[in-house]
Amino acid sequence: MLNRYIVVFKETASEGQIEQYIDRLIAEGGKIHANYDALFKGFSAFVPDSLVQLFAQDDLIDYIEADGVVTIQS
Repeated sequence: MLNRYIVVFKETASEGQIEQYIDRLIAEGGKIHANYDALFKGFSAFVPDSLVQLFAQDDLIDYIEADGVVTIQS
């Protein structure tokens, strides 16, 4: 199953390292939704369940969280 997540890398991650994660994600059936390299080192993607836990425990990834709509109440 694929769910959309935001994946944020630590500042120490190089572009080459991030590309390796993207390549693996695609190889395992995932799909990049948006690249946020202008804002921070990361992307949103449809991530296979098999990679979610691996990414969450990876030392190069700062955090991974479900992507969704954020609202505020007034």
